[in-house]
Amino acid sequence: MKKILFLITLSAMVFSADLTNFSLAIGDPAPKWMLYNFNNVIQKDMDLSKTIKFSSLVGKKAIVLSFFTRDCVNCKFEIPELQKISLDYTNANVVFYLVLIKTKDDTVENMTDDITNRGYTLPILYHGFPDTVLKSYIKNKTGELNPVPLLYIIDLKGNISFMKVGFDRNDVEKETAKIRKSIDRALTSK
Repeated sequence: MKKILFLITLSAMVFSADLTNFSLAIGDPAPKWMLYNFNNVIQKDMDLSKTIKFSSLVGKKAIVLSFFTRDCVNCKFEIPELQKISLDYTNANVVFYLVLIKTKDDTVENMTDDITNRGYTLPILYHGFPDTVLKSYIKNKTGELNPVPLLYIIDLKGNISFMKVGFDRNDVEKETAKIRKSIDRALTSK
């Protein structure tokens, strides 16, 4: 019973995360980043020419970034929904990326096995060692990791137009409607 109460309390905290303590805010220019495609990491191909660069997308595409960890329960609910949403935007100027955050117990091998078994179809990016720029996305003002899933939508001008922590798996329709509305808004900013 204590475990159930703890999980309910923890879920409530994640869904009501205070975005005011985040390093970034809606309207801020999105920090520039360069990330590896996780498939290249698996193949031990860390060629810098094969990275995904933020600068190559600004002004051309809106960007949906979903930060997740391998052991995040709500991420396992959000990511399949993002995959479904992405299918409705295949002809739009938007790209969807999942960003895998390595935790201290993760190895490339166990991350690869776990991610492969989940059948994710969206491109997965990987940071290897988080640099200062990437830390501004995933850490708050006190230097602690923000809860995941952590979703950012970056508009065509390169500004953060939407931020969200957590995923309410009890109201998937509301969650996906909010994400769709935010993507549509990001696509109309010029």
